Amino acid sequence: MTFIASWLGVDGSGWALTTGAQGVRLLGGVGGFDDPEFTAFWTERIGDGDRWRGSRLTRRTITLPVLVGTGETGMDWREVDRNWWRSLSRTNVGLLDVALEDASHRYIPLRLDRSSSSEIDFDPAITGFRTYLVTMVADDPYW
Repeated sequence: MTFIASWLGVDGSGWALTTGAQGVRLLGGVGGFDDPEFTAFWTERIGDGDRWRGSRLTRRTITLPVLVGTGETGMDWREVDRNWWRSLSRTNVGLLDVALEDASHRYIPLRLDRSSSSEIDFDPAITGFRTYLVTMVADDPYW
């Protein structure tokens, strides 16, 4: 399946994540595009078996492995990195847009849940690239 993913940041910036045209490119290993997690409710019986009481969908978590950088080094790389992180927020929502082959779109409002805590062995401004695993959360699990 081919899809095109874009991010409309909380600051109004737009990021073509599939192509990486603005300096942030989506890598493999995206999580959370399938069915959302749910919680099932059961009542225990005195005898064998349990009684199902229903279920509810919980918030949707989406993980986006991204490569930040265009190959530019120094302050040019730092500017792209700053702008990317400025587009994310723990309190306000941005919009993830996924377009499919049939030109249909799926949108989901997301906020930053947590960012990668990966270690770095060198200054990424030297190479002009850095990978992050960004975890986002949607209050409403539906696209």
